Amino acid sequence: MRLPQPSVTVCFMGDDEQGDLFGEDDGSEQICEADMRALAGLYSDVGVDLSALSPESGRLYELSVNAFSAIIHAKMSGLPVSQAVSRFGQKILAAADAAGMSANAAAAAERGRTETAMRRAAELAAEDRGDPDACKVYEAAHKVRHEICRMRGLLRFAPGEDGVYAAICAPDHFILPALGEHFKKRFGGVPWAIIDEKRLFRLRHEPKKPFEFSRVSKVPKPLKTPQNDKWENMWRQYHKAINNESRYNPDLQKQFLPKRYWKHLTEMQEPPPD
Repeated sequence: MRLPQPSVTVCFMGDDEQGDLFGEDDGSEQICEADMRALAGLYSDVGVDLSALSPESGRLYELSVNAFSAIIHAKMSGLPVSQAVSRFGQKILAAADAAGMSANAAAAAERGRTETAMRRAAELAAEDRGDPDACKVYEAAHKVRHEICRMRGLLRFAPGEDGVYAAICAPDHFILPALGEHFKKRFGGVPWAIIDEKRLFRLRHEPKKPFEFSRVSKVPKPLKTPQNDKWENMWRQYHKAINNESRYNPDLQKQFLPKRYWKHLTEMQEPPPD
């Protein structure tokens, strides 16, 4: 399956099914292809591919991009929010329909006002933080957005046997599709890959090719060579040089750099013996 660049090519699903933001799942952490494409689109220059959305989901996007974005991020959280997502989306559409019905008697020349009224009503419903479903969706979405920002600075890449620079991570939430554009711009013409070892997914990019998103059977072990050891030691020296020991605050460090991430941070690992 090939999408317009810069988007994510999803390789593990055979059918190009439309995503329904309002469908309730069975409680398991199953992310459909359309949701991944939508998340990638929200972080790309070309935007969301509306053809991959169901009519209901596409209508929500047209009425309130903010609400659509919150729902997509919330669904990527893996938290039990599917029912809240469904109710939240339906409330927004219902608010827009009610506004449309009240303005439906307007003449054809006033049709633009009707559409404006519907979008305004949808945004008001989306921003109702007193609604428990809205609160639940936005809370989950915030966790995902926060980890996306965090992971942009916490991934540590190293060259692999195939010349591809690879980083291994285990994020709390399903965020790989949101990382592609950032690292594409950062790496330029260098091929790279990010592997989510918790979910066994890989996001890979090579110059002049679309992103490739696929399942992996296992997490590759870091390539241990003198060159890689030198690479890691240089990073440790850099980290030590910029570290101010007089301001060492372990509690604050754990607040901004939770211990669950340390496993994949080079500077937090003991250097190999000489």
